[in-house]
Amino acid sequence: NTEELDLMDGWVVKYRLPEQSESVQPNGLAVVTADGGQLQPLCTWEEGERTFVHDEELGTLEAAGRVVNVIDDVCPSFRQLPRDQGNPHGEHSEVTYMLDEAEDLSDVAVIIRDDRHPPIL
Repeated sequence: NTEELDLMDGWVVKYRLPEQSESVQPNGLAVVTADGGQLQPLCTWEEGERTFVHDEELGTLEAAGRVVNVIDDVCPSFRQLPRDQGNPHGEHSEVTYMLDEAEDLSDVAVIIRDDRHPPIL
């Protein structure tokens, strides 16, 4: 039972979307933050992409009672933030989360944000 699980920061999880969600799929994708107490929703930039980043348009959610499943096969990494977004020297980065192709996301409402595409160098 995931309700009794001690969540750790950096874990990627499926979580129950709020009842009023317009999505057909019941779950969202998020990373655990705030010592296991919060979920930061994740998004990607195109259909079929398996690398996710923080969805900056959605705020964090309380983790308690929401986590459906912890995703085991995740490869965390970093990518450079675009230079035109307050990163003129290229020293700022963000965490990315790559999910294995075998991970079933058919029950997840994957959020796609075109503007989160990796910078073209």
